[in-house]
Amino acid sequence: TYTEGEVWLAMGTSEDGMMVDSQVILGQLDLNYTVEKYNLDGYGRDGIKRMPGFQQTLEATALQMDAGVTTMMFKKLLNEPGEIKIRPTAENILVFAIGYSKYEPLPKLILIIYLQTNMA
Repeated sequence: TYTEGEVWLAMGTSEDGMMVDSQVILGQLDLNYTVEKYNLDGYGRDGIKRMPGFQQTLEATALQMDAGVTTMMFKKLLNEPGEIKIRPTAENILVFAIGYSKYEPLPKLILIIYLQTNMA
């Protein structure tokens, strides 16, 4: 959840805390408010690569905007082939990015991430 306006949101996992070579879930401000998985292969827009269809396994996706608050929601498996594992009982490195567009920096950053692992 971002509380300072309508934005795109990205959050994901990284092996080393760097954006390059990480894998993110991106909620986009397009006509459909899509929430999909991407590989970050480099810097800039050209480094953002949508994962192939067979890896688009997210469930219950939503990108909601209401009264200046943007919320991205999804369910993701913790361990998927070809992806960085999310370890439910160990430390994980998360990365995130927020923006209005590629040209507008954010004036203030307030980000709340709820990471819930369900072992049931």
